[in-house]
Amino acid sequence: MNVNVGVSTPTASDLLSLVGSPQHTSSTYIGSIRRECKSEKSRLSILNVNCQSITAKNQALSQLTADSKPNIIIANETWLTENHGIAEILISDGYVIERRDRERHSHGGVIIAVKKDLIATRESELETD
Repeated sequence: MNVNVGVSTPTASDLLSLVGSPQHTSSTYIGSIRRECKSEKSRLSILNVNCQSITAKNQALSQLTADSKPNIIIANETWLTENHGIAEILISDGYVIERRDRERHSHGGVIIAVKKDLIATRESELETD
């Protein structure tokens, strides 16, 4: 005996109804789950690096950034303290830089650099120790 079962592909609305509305989102417009990029300008590129001391690898990070031209740079394990100025971080002037240093440890720390033509907001209430 053969039984045919119809299977339908869920829509974006179907999927969103299963998971509910996000509490925090980077955009007020959720839109469709899958979007095609129309041009190179609409693509978002992210560079994520584990520095293990950003001051020791500044030149390499600067070259990597210049070569890949990312929209967003996430650098963890920066090992920076409040004694390190922003001038010690050799990321292009075309970025807005947010950083969070570890206060009680010599290791850790993170930098997020976002190109100035993108809108980004730091959500301090989401930060933990």
